[in-house]
Amino acid sequence: MDLRQFQPLCVSLLRIVAGGMTFLHGSTKLLDWPYAAAPRIDLASAAGAIAVLELVCGALLVAGFLTRPAAFVAAILMAVVYALLHASGSVYPLLNGGEKTLLYGFVFLALAAVGGGAVSVDRLIGRR
Repeated sequence: MDLRQFQPLCVSLLRIVAGGMTFLHGSTKLLDWPYAAAPRIDLASAAGAIAVLELVCGALLVAGFLTRPAAFVAAILMAVVYALLHASGSVYPLLNGGEKTLLYGFVFLALAAVGGGAVSVDRLIGRR
């Protein structure tokens, strides 16, 4: 069985799951949904800007709208978050707590390169 036929669908599923998780990070910090984060994020802070980008890029990625630019911004965001919060702790991601951030960053970089897959608003409106 040749699994390559499922590649466009799998790219879409990866985009939806990664975008959805990123959206939830932002919505928790900004909207206290699906649960209340403590403490509340100040929008004027760096953490507030990160949360807004998580929310917006996550929503765009779930929909598959402007997928490549949204994924590229999300990849840069993950690199910044890794540098600010994790890299100073240790060289090793498993020791500095940044393995998920690093993994998301590379997933978003791959999505910026390949696009949204078979199921996306971009594909529906003819963007590639």
